[in-house]
Amino acid sequence: MSTDARPDLGDSDMRALSRRARPAALPAIRTRGLEGLYEWMAVADLADLSVWPGVTRARLMGRRWIEAEPLVDDAEACLAMIRRLLRDADHLGDPAQGTYEVSLPLARVTVYLDWAPWPILVVRSHRSRPERLVDLVAWGTLTQELADELARAVRVGVTVLISGATDTGKTALAAALCHDAIPEDEQIVTIEDTYEIGLHSARPSSVLPFLARPANVEGAGERTMALLTRGALRASPDRVLVGEVRGPEALYMIRAMESGAKGSIGTIHSDSAPAALERLCDYIIEGGGGRSDDYVARMVARHVHLVVHLEVEAGQHYVAEVYEVTGAEDGRIHGGALWRAGDDLVPRRTAVAASPGLARKLARG
Repeated sequence: MSTDARPDLGDSDMRALSRRARPAALPAIRTRGLEGLYEWMAVADLADLSVWPGVTRARLMGRRWIEAEPLVDDAEACLAMIRRLLRDADHLGDPAQGTYEVSLPLARVTVYLDWAPWPILVVRSHRSRPERLVDLVAWGTLTQELADELARAVRVGVTVLISGATDTGKTALAAALCHDAIPEDEQIVTIEDTYEIGLHSARPSSVLPFLARPANVEGAGERTMALLTRGALRASPDRVLVGEVRGPEALYMIRAMESGAKGSIGTIHSDSAPAALERLCDYIIEGGGGRSDDYVARMVARHVHLVVHLEVEAGQHYVAEVYEVTGAEDGRIHGGALWRAGDDLVPRRTAVAASPGLARKLARG
């Protein structure tokens, strides 16, 4: 992790600084069509952009959605913009179930063609995403003390599951931990359906970036997350990083950990840390990896050590809880919250002490 000098600011001072650093209003973009879309993608603080006929809504990092000047007026103009975007991106694939996923250098674009009465285009910008733990500290997502502890945990091989709802910053935290805490001499496999972690750009000689893709219109060529995660076992990884666990790939992620890929990281949608563990167990059972609920719970408890749960409130992304897994019994996973955020959204240590095993590992980090 970076050891650059930082100002000695308290949590409240850091949050105030982050609020002052955020623009107060959306930029005045009047250009229409694809050119206007590209102007929006160039906005340094853009987090999300949604476009459909007569509507353009934008959200800057740490802000709420605001309606902006429409980029297109009708469905025909929206489709024309989408076709030009796909052509510019050299995207030759066929739509999967009425959608396109396009990975651009600074954004992920999702196109919905027939899911609604009109075409929809949604941009998730990577430009404003914090890249390092120090950035997340500056944004108020976590404290410097917690950032240091999580970095030590990952560095010494503690497996971390990052949970939260959509757009709570799961990928940003996973990417920051990967960049700052994983030694550069380790071989890493990242598994995603769109490139967001970005570790292969920084470490092209040691990271294998596996990318899922849908089947074409003939039903051929599909690469599922589960297939890639299973195949990662043959790539001799020191770690496996799963961009989003949401199905049978959960089983193969655990298998990879059993095979020696300690200190792996995955993200999962959930509304709490315990619920994230329950969902992970459900995915494993659905994937055919368990003889019983008790067997799966014990398997997960052996290999997942920490759950970092993220939430967002009034535009502020923050670590709501850090939960240590300590065991499983009768099909239920046990543990306790080591860190928890208060009403001020600042995570602090609880009265629960880390287990002796985790404490020893953190001391080595």
